[in-house]
This record gives sequence, C-alpha cells and structure tokens, in this order.
Amino acid sequence: MPSSKSQNQSVLAKKFSLQFILDFSPTPVLTIDENRNILYCNNAAKRDFGLPKLDSSEYRCGDYFSCINKDIYKKSCGHSNKCTECEFNNSLLKAIASESEHEELRGESTFRVKTTEEIFWVKYSIKSTWVDGNKIVLASIENITKQKEAEELRLLSEERYRLLVENQYDLVVKVDLEGRFLYCSPSYCEAFGKTEDELLGNTFLPLVHEEDREATEEAMKALFEPPHTAYMEQRAKTVEGWRWLAWRDTAVLDDTGRVKAIVGVGRDI
Repeated sequence: MPSSKSQNQSVLAKKFSLQFILDFSPTPVLTIDENRNILYCNNAAKRDFGLPKLDSSEYRCGDYFSCINKDIYKKSCGHSNKCTECEFNNSLLKAIASESEHEELRGESTFRVKTTEEIFWVKYSIKSTWVDGNKIVLASIENITKQKEAEELRLLSEERYRLLVENQYDLVVKVDLEGRFLYCSPSYCEAFGKTEDELLGNTFLPLVHEEDREATEEAMKALFEPPHTAYMEQRAKTVEGWRWLAWRDTAVLDDTGRVKAIVGVGRDI
C-alpha cells in the first residue's frame, strides 16, 4: 500500500501539473468550490481583466472582480438583494446543484475591474465535476466588451435615424438612468439654444422648472414597470423663455428586460 506521504505527493504533483497547464492557457479560467469561493484564477484571467495579483483563493467571484451591484448593496457576493439578477451567479448555483458532470451552462454577465472601475461584459461557460468527493466548478470567461460596444453603437445609429425620420418636428432625447443626455435631436438643441455636444453628458433636470422637478421624477418611476411608458407636463427654460412641454417617455430595455436608457419625445403645448 502506498504511504500517506506518497499519496500526498501524488496529489500535489497533479495539482501543480494542472495549474501549470491552465496558467499557460490563453483562455481566462476560474475554478470554484461548492461554497462559490474561487480556488484558482489563471494568468489569462488576471491579465485580460486587470485583476489584482494577490491570491484569489477564498474570494467569491463578485468580491474578486468587484460586483457592479455592491455600490447599492454592501453585502458580499452571494448575499446581496441583487444576486438573483446576476446571470453568472445563477448559472454557478445551477452547476453546483446539478448531479450531471456533462451539462454545460453558457451565458453573459457583467463585472467591474477593481483596479480601474471599468465595467466589462463577459461570455462564460460553466461545467461542474467531482474531485476527491468535492464538487468543483470550472468556468471559462471571455471579455466581449468591445463586441457589445460595437453593437450598441450600431443600434444607436439606427435608432437615431429612425427617431429623426419619425419625429423630425418633435423634441427627441435619449438619457441614461441618471438623466444624462445620450442623444438630443436638432429640434431639441434649437429649442434650448445649445449644441448637442454642449448637452451630451449633462442631466436634463436643471432645464426643468424647479417647481416641476419633483413631479417629473415621480412620473418617470412608471418607466420601470410594464408597459414602461410615462407621460408628464413640465415647464422648461427654452430660448423663448419658460414654455410648457408635454413628454411621452419610453424605456429602452436590455436583453434581460431591465431598463438601460430612456427615450423621450416632447412637444410645446
């Protein structure tokens, strides 16, 4: 019978042999235990995602990568109210609970780089297996942020053209969830006496009469519930002075059904 020492040396040799191979893999790879703690993160993952060089073991994915929801919910990865909305976390839980070693789970999710605060999209593939009686999950991840940004630019270009054609006499804007302008139609710019470059990145609310801001924010809450539309009337400081404008807003949803932007079509009443 082999001694305990020789068994340990054999297991250790296998471990470092596998780690050596994964460290030379061009594909970012994580191994995760059944408690969702990272056991290992290869060099490609640290390089491609700007991860810290420190030992990744005993970190959960959202803590190591810096989960995008932690600014809202300070709890650790797996314990936040937003964890049920994390596609990576949901796939990880499914893989851990699965009795099959052959099921492969694929999907897309977002993380944030700790060192730069950059948010990036990933495409992932997850499979689970048993090692010495313990459930282990192997996750390969690919940074697809550039592809996502290119697609977003293409869709925005198409949307701009459609909005201009269909609403050339109306005021048309697109804002993010903080109310910052992403797009302003020529008619909107003319009405407020500003260029699009002067408006982009700034919030729309300062242009609204102070007495109408609270009602505007309250009306826009309807955008986050089906049918994701809202109507409001407000006074705004245009080149012709204070004018009453009526707005019909529509939420732009992402692939998961969450609001990612708002398109507003306004008219002087």
